[in-house]
Amino acid sequence: MRLLTEHGFRFADRYYLLARPSGAMIEETVPQGGLSLAFRGEVDDRRYQVFFRRTELIAEARLLQRPQQNAGGIQLFGCIAHWEVDERWRNQKIGRWLLRRMINDVTQQGLEELAVYLQPQQAAAMNLLAQHGFIELNYRGYSFEKELAE
Repeated sequence: MRLLTEHGFRFADRYYLLARPSGAMIEETVPQGGLSLAFRGEVDDRRYQVFFRRTELIAEARLLQRPQQNAGGIQLFGCIAHWEVDERWRNQKIGRWLLRRMINDVTQQGLEELAVYLQPQQAAAMNLLAQHGFIELNYRGYSFEKELAE
C-alpha cells in the first residue's frame, strides 16, 4: 500500500472475502405471493432476476464459476459477483431466497465452495451470510484510484 500511495494512488475501498463450503441443499421458500424467479445465462455465468407480478424487477444476483488452484489441482468454485435487492423491497426475505438459490445451485453443480467479496458497510449482507455458514477468510482486498494526467 505504501508503494502505491507514494506513486500518487489514493485508497478507494476495502473488501472482505467470505466463503462457505458446499454441502446439503437448503430449503427455499418464496417470501410472498406474486414473486417469480427468472434464470438467465449459462451455468458458469448465471443471472437471477426476481420480479413482482412478472413485470417489476425487484432483485437480481449473478453467480460465476471460477477456477482455483489447490494441492489436488484446479477446482471450480462459485463466486457471487452481484447480489442486490431494491431498497423498497428489503427486509422481506428476498435476499435470503436468492442466497439460498445460489447455495443450492453451487451444491447441485458439485462445486467445492461459494465465495463473495463484501465491503465493510454491507453489514446486513454479512449477517445474512454468517447465518448461512459463511466465514471470513484471512484475505482483504483493496482498491486504489489515481488521477490520470491530461
